[in-house]
Amino acid sequence: MSKILVGYISGSHTNGINTHLINFLNSFNHEHTIDILTTDDVLNVEKRINNNKKYNNIYKIPQGRHVFKQIRCLKKIMKENNYDIAYFNISECYNCFGLIAAKQMKINKIIVHSHSSDAAGGFKHIKRFLNYITKHIVSHCANLYLACSKKAAKWLFTNKIYKNNNYQIIYNKVDFKKYAFNDKYRKDIRKKYKMDNKFVIGYVGRFSKEKNYLFLADILSEILPTKKDAVLMCISGGEIEEFKKYAEKKGVLDNVIIVPPTADVYKYYSAFDVFLLPSRNEGLPLVGIEAQVNDCPTLFSDRITDEVLIGKNSKLVEYNNSAVWAKEILNIKDRSNELNDLSKKYNIEDKTQYEIITDIDNSKE
Repeated sequence: MSKILVGYISGSHTNGINTHLINFLNSFNHEHTIDILTTDDVLNVEKRINNNKKYNNIYKIPQGRHVFKQIRCLKKIMKENNYDIAYFNISECYNCFGLIAAKQMKINKIIVHSHSSDAAGGFKHIKRFLNYITKHIVSHCANLYLACSKKAAKWLFTNKIYKNNNYQIIYNKVDFKKYAFNDKYRKDIRKKYKMDNKFVIGYVGRFSKEKNYLFLADILSEILPTKKDAVLMCISGGEIEEFKKYAEKKGVLDNVIIVPPTADVYKYYSAFDVFLLPSRNEGLPLVGIEAQVNDCPTLFSDRITDEVLIGKNSKLVEYNNSAVWAKEILNIKDRSNELNDLSKKYNIEDKTQYEIITDIDNSKE
């Protein structure tokens, strides 16, 4: 039995790292003792993981901007619990304070798992520079390197690690049964939002710059002259007012439905006729896997890794060319998306990849 420290979970419903880690928690019984790290309120995290008791403790630590305070807190937790494994899920190298603490406390197995492929939010040039100059810290502190895609590996790891393939891919897992198409969900949601006879374009994710969210309104404006029954349904938080202003400017706001983030998001996929993800960058978008598992035709920005394509009716589309996106959507003949062989690696029932994390012997000397 191993004692494992896992970071980081928040209370958000739209966080792909959260979903991955909750699936990880659910993947095994009580042969391991697991503690969780968060910078969020502990009660929010408990609600997010639905009081799942496949963990021992949840520790709240200071925000990353309080660098030395966070490291001191982490070292105290590690000293008191004598962990065998420290497993950190991050999106940028400069959020490496957990790795530093684990290295200083001489934890046997230190894992870093990359979940992004570029900087998020504003000040991208500065964040990219910081990510570049702190890569060596990640390389020095960790002894097992994981990523959700090749692009995510290239973003977080040094050239030596990346070019020599000294990392392993852990695909984001989805509960295929939970996200399967459900005709009752489809009818109920479409009735609730008065979409019974509509062509529903779906989007799930935050309204944030890296998601290229304003472009959704551009696509809708291209479609409406041909397909007047089209509506855009977004399960979103973030910059909602900014999106509404832009959609109004494009003349499509009346054809937009925005639903707050919800734990029942799996029900909404069945209501969609097509799913769009026009992001500027992604590690490997879990929502795209969920949509394809739901048998929904899915279009991705060509800035997203092709590892996301697990459905035979899924495509990468030219980034920021709304006319091309509209053409692809209008060419969809029916709501179907048969999964290919790669999809098996994304099924939550495949627990083999999680053994890489929990195996105490699977680390460098």
